[in-house]
Amino acid sequence: MTFYDGFNLIEGVLWWGVAALLLRYATRANSRRRRSLLAAALVFGLFGVTDWLELGRAGQLPLWLWALKVACGATILWTRYEFRGWHTLRWHDRELLFSAGCLVGVAIAITLQTLL
Repeated sequence: MTFYDGFNLIEGVLWWGVAALLLRYATRANSRRRRSLLAAALVFGLFGVTDWLELGRAGQLPLWLWALKVACGATILWTRYEFRGWHTLRWHDRELLFSAGCLVGVAIAITLQTLL
């Protein structure tokens, strides 16, 4: 097993841990927040699976796997605002700017991977 594979294996387990915590919090939340927490738990679990799908690929991800990872990231961001309330959305929030930066980083990585 390579370092890359080991890292993705551990990362997938950690995302499943986040999903488990969110499921625990969902049992005590009101109905609106429960829906957001359940959706977030599902997506974090799926995001963990995408890390396991990276095993053996040595960083050369197919476009469908990139798309799945980006969709998970965007959905996680959506569930955050669904949980906190859309009235809290501010275009200059650090979390939103960081997320946008990550999406730009992913686009650059996909482009470089395709060109190289």
